[in-house]
Amino acid sequence: MKNNYTMNFTRTFFLAIIFCLFISFKAKSQTPFTIHAGPSTVLNNNKFKNLSVGVDLGVEYKLPIQKDVINLICSADFMNDKYLLPNSIKTFYSYNGEMGTLPETKYIRISNVPLLAGISLPKELSDEVHLFISGAIGPDFMFVPKVSYTAIGQSFTEIKSDVNTLFTYKLNAGIIFDDQYSLRVEYFNFNGKVPEDLSRKGFAHDPIITVSLGMSF
Repeated sequence: MKNNYTMNFTRTFFLAIIFCLFISFKAKSQTPFTIHAGPSTVLNNNKFKNLSVGVDLGVEYKLPIQKDVINLICSADFMNDKYLLPNSIKTFYSYNGEMGTLPETKYIRISNVPLLAGISLPKELSDEVHLFISGAIGPDFMFVPKVSYTAIGQSFTEIKSDVNTLFTYKLNAGIIFDDQYSLRVEYFNFNGKVPEDLSRKGFAHDPIITVSLGMSF
């Protein structure tokens, strides 16, 4: 199952890169291709508590529509973060007359691959420094790993591995130096039905914030 999970992620991420390349070539113009990386964190219950640091790796194409006024962007990201399961508590059970305690799974690591398209609005501060704000929408592929355990000699599956597609939007702002280096902050929000195993445990696909450094080619 773990191999299938890895294969699904790898296939989706490479499809995302091909997707961006295709749009760029269709534009028939020289466009900046940016690779960015940095930490990410899930805003559990929309509050700055129970924070944990994950990772964000991404690619983005910027397609000029009107120079220094508006650009079209398409992006693909891979984010791996730890989510809180608020209803995941220890439960007593009986098996062949014996009492035991189920292992507590309070957190689960989930990967997200959003493929988004939108617009970016640049603002020139000087020849070397530009600001930008942007927004984008599209699907997110949520990869849920299998969570299992063994108790009293028996194997139990608490959460099944699954891949779900959700509607996603992001808002971000940043600064670009020398038309090559960038620093950006991105806010991702997710909407859609999550797997029943997670829903039963009170899982909410909370927003993610990332801070990343980028380089354009």
